[in-house]
Amino acid sequence: MLGINHLDEDRSGPILEDNVTVYTGAKIIGGIHIGSNVIIGANSVVVKDSPPNAIIAGIPAKIIRIRAEGSELPF
Repeated sequence: MLGINHLDEDRSGPILEDNVTVYTGAKIIGGIHIGSNVIIGANSVVVKDSPPNAIIAGIPAKIIRIRAEGSELPF
């Protein structure tokens, strides 16, 4: 995960809520907010906020699917 540079003092680094899965090589850049139960695909570059229960992937990362609330399965 990449945070902010020293010139951008008014924003914090990335905020990941509970139960977020970040797969190998994924990058979260800047003051991004990632909701609960999100899955971030391998080698993704996240540059925008993500809602809860989303599966996001790509360069830049996009929402692939929103999972059902309380879903036990990873997909």
